[in-house]
Amino acid sequence: AKRESDRLQTLLNHTLEGVITIDETGIIQNFNVASVRLFGYQPEEIIGQNITQLMPAQHRKNHEHGMSRFLISEQSTIIGQPVELEALHKSGQIIPIELTLSAFQWEGHYFFTGIVRDISLQKAEHLALIAAKEEAEKANQAKSEFLSAMSHELRTPLNAILGFAQLLQSDNDAPLTETQQDSLKLIIHSGEHLLKLINDVLELAKIETGSVDVSIEPVNVSVAINHCLPMLKNLAARYRVIIHTDDIPEQLVLADLTKLKQVLINLVSNAIKYNRPDGKVIISGEVIDSTKRLRITIQDTGMGIPRDKQAYLFTAFDRLGQENSDIEGTGVGLIVTKRLIKAMDGHIGFESTENQGTRFWVELPITDNNNQNDEVHQQAESIKAENPFNSSASTLILHIEDNPANIKLMEAFFDRLPQYTLHICKTAEAGLDWLESNMPAVILMDINLPGISGLQATEQIMANPKLRHIPVIAVTAAAMPYDLQQAEGLFTAYLTKPVNFILLTELLNKYSKPEVY
Repeated sequence: AKRESDRLQTLLNHTLEGVITIDETGIIQNFNVASVRLFGYQPEEIIGQNITQLMPAQHRKNHEHGMSRFLISEQSTIIGQPVELEALHKSGQIIPIELTLSAFQWEGHYFFTGIVRDISLQKAEHLALIAAKEEAEKANQAKSEFLSAMSHELRTPLNAILGFAQLLQSDNDAPLTETQQDSLKLIIHSGEHLLKLINDVLELAKIETGSVDVSIEPVNVSVAINHCLPMLKNLAARYRVIIHTDDIPEQLVLADLTKLKQVLINLVSNAIKYNRPDGKVIISGEVIDSTKRLRITIQDTGMGIPRDKQAYLFTAFDRLGQENSDIEGTGVGLIVTKRLIKAMDGHIGFESTENQGTRFWVELPITDNNNQNDEVHQQAESIKAENPFNSSASTLILHIEDNPANIKLMEAFFDRLPQYTLHICKTAEAGLDWLESNMPAVILMDINLPGISGLQATEQIMANPKLRHIPVIAVTAAAMPYDLQQAEGLFTAYLTKPVNFILLTELLNKYSKPEVY
């Protein structure tokens, strides 16, 4: 029996985990070599002592209650399954452990064996992982805030570049020569390309800060595609590519119409730009009955995506080796597309064969609800079409703006429109003073102003019974969702810089008529 006991002890001493046996009063009966390494006590120091000596003081009561409960009811919440606990080293240091406890009876008395594993390393790794994740999230947030701030700062000078270029292009009094017009077209094309890059980066920043808002409604996919086709056909003509639209089911999907159009433009633009001369882009659709989704497929006959690059397709700022090509782009279009589709509860996927082409597909949930929006969109289009130029009397316009280049631009723009008289104030305070004795037909309001902001000034105008009938149009470089939310319901219209002069002319024409209010 002595030999058997020694053999058992040798076996226990060679296990890597700590093995401790106690009796039903909590007195330690056995303490193997791994337990010595783990707790710092020699067997002769700890055998015969109570197990509570290996526990931090705050856990001892719990242990005693659990032990007495088990001896009465023979039920335990921790026996037979690993639990994470804190243990106490001889030095007083707390050690995180994993304990697996088993109970057995011997000669009418209960004994308990605990297998103890030190999990300090796993705990440290887990905490390091959490810290690294938090750090990465902070860095990502900082990057997104930086990108949105930079986008705002870049829009302001770009407003002057594109604005003056548009005015020069349409100057009938001093027309430019053909060579100058060609140069100007390049300035405008490059400026618009730069604006697209800024918008792409801004869109990514919005999505990454979690502030992308989607308005889900029944949408007719054919209508969405037809809205995008004129612009896409222009691009296709530049690249000598033909767009072919197969039958699209008249099945409504649940989506955000604006975001869906953005997705279609992104995917079809890529299919055009990465195609070959005299290539084709085929847009088709089918209802997948098993998943109750409509699949829109965009197939090109282009260069395809190399197999080794396909894993990086939805990565920001990665143009898959096209950085030095003459194909324009930021490398954020696909990541924005994927996240917009996800926000609409859709799926996106692709298949590509090098030198043969790529097929992207998007799936969106279908719905049988009738679409109320076509009527709304038709009304909006008809509003745009009406209101021919009203050139009878000169109409007073107040513009509150502090940027000198933007002031010059607006002055040059209004010089072309004799039916309007422009008055400029460089601060909201000066504008509010001027309004005490003047009544403009329309107010154009910058938002980021020194002193009182454009938002605060507009609130004051709306609170004044004498002024609240005046339409206030925001003309601002603030294009983040946060800015739009702040301004919601406050302005008659909201224009972001660079200003689209056609849209501004339409708005002035619409809101400067006395019969509107």
